[in-house]
Amino acid sequence: MLSMHSPSSTPVSVTRGDADAPGPTSRLSHLLRPERIALDVPVRDADALFAHIGALVPMRDRAAATVIARRLARRHARRSTAIGGGAALPHAEITHLPAPLAVFVRPSRPLPFGAADGHPVRNVVALLVPKPATSADHALLADLTQWLQQPGLHAALGACDSAGKVWRVLAHWPWM
Repeated sequence: MLSMHSPSSTPVSVTRGDADAPGPTSRLSHLLRPERIALDVPVRDADALFAHIGALVPMRDRAAATVIARRLARRHARRSTAIGGGAALPHAEITHLPAPLAVFVRPSRPLPFGAADGHPVRNVVALLVPKPATSADHALLADLTQWLQQPGLHAALGACDSAGKVWRVLAHWPWM
């Protein structure tokens, strides 16, 4: 399996509005852009969440948003994409997607998501990869799953009140 380790093993302290923060240390910073971050989204279930994720992806064909939502829902139906601790990592292969990308959504209220630990989901990072997925895409998914379970990350995300602040936390949180 590919390993995406950060040279640093301790979290970078990122304060609100910290313009002097070091350059991004996380692999997620290359997949996620602030325009694909949505906070306090009023969704009531996983299907509405997946539709919102699809709408945030910049595709030439707006019908692609429906395809993205369906593929995320189909994958989630096979086995919950909640990874525990209030986080979920829905993922799907998307035809005509030029490169992997990520979307971050924080629902306005925690969503039941079928997590093994029973916790509702507060932070969602969706990973979309080109179809067919490669072994590098599968390794990225495994690494993201482990990375998103780091202690302190979700508390730091919960303290963010803007997409830019979420991006800074995710971009500067050390990659394992």
